[in-house]
Amino acid sequence: MYGFKLIRGFKVFVGEWAAQEGRPTPDLDAALGDAAWLAGLIRNSDQVLMECYAPLFSHVKNNVWATNLIAYDNLTSYVSPSYWAQHMLTSRLGNTVLPATARALPGLATVATRSGKRLYVAIVNCGTEKVKVPVELKGLANGVKRQATATVLTGSSRATTNTLTAPDTLVPRTSTVTGAAASFTSTVPPLSVTVLELVLT
Repeated sequence: MYGFKLIRGFKVFVGEWAAQEGRPTPDLDAALGDAAWLAGLIRNSDQVLMECYAPLFSHVKNNVWATNLIAYDNLTSYVSPSYWAQHMLTSRLGNTVLPATARALPGLATVATRSGKRLYVAIVNCGTEKVKVPVELKGLANGVKRQATATVLTGSSRATTNTLTAPDTLVPRTSTVTGAAASFTSTVPPLSVTVLELVLT
């Protein structure tokens, strides 16, 4: 649903992409679509060298484009759920993309990356039910620390969003997860973007 296939050998700049739900900034539904799309770009980062969301900025009472990443008035500003979803996937990102599949779990988009001893597993759940996601790490020379970190962006409905008066309605929340291992199960909430950060021993 959110995938694409690239022709080998070409290098790509994906410019001016965005989901268009929410006014004047994206709502949670758009953030889920944007996160799933970005996960696909990261999985293909051997060919996708650059990407750019657009449009970026809008005055709340005078916007040329209907949906914009960040909104402001004369005194203050706020960022959208799509901003936070993109921030999560790009700030918790390794320099090597790992093979990751979620074939038996419809409605999910995934990407896994690694930098040194840190593994990042991003899971986008576009469905309205929580999902138990089996995580199996293969080919590791060492084990995995039992404590991991989960950063989650989720809301009660697809239309949930941030505003000037309620800028923190949807923001990522970080918590500690116990029981991480080379093979374990992680439960992700409905309508959510989750990034698991695992540390190798």
